[in-house]
Amino acid sequence: MPHRNNDGCMAMATADVRSFILPESGEALISPAQFAEALGESSSSFYNRAKRDPSFPPPVQKGVRRTRYRLSDARRYILGLGQGAA
Repeated sequence: MPHRNNDGCMAMATADVRSFILPESGEALISPAQFAEALGESSSSFYNRAKRDPSFPPPVQKGVRRTRYRLSDARRYILGLGQGAA
């Protein structure tokens, strides 16, 4: 569940991402649904944004039907939205 931390930035609770870790780097991953929730969007709005926004973070494929996003990329993207970058 996303929440605002002390500096007003969106943050994901670590329990949400614990099972999504890149084995080679140890980097946390989030699902498209978690990313959409952090953006405050429906899944259809999320996928539309992903298609039309060239600054949207690239997905990480975890198998044939499992797409994830790097948590660090998602946070950077959300912070950029607050600064009018996207």
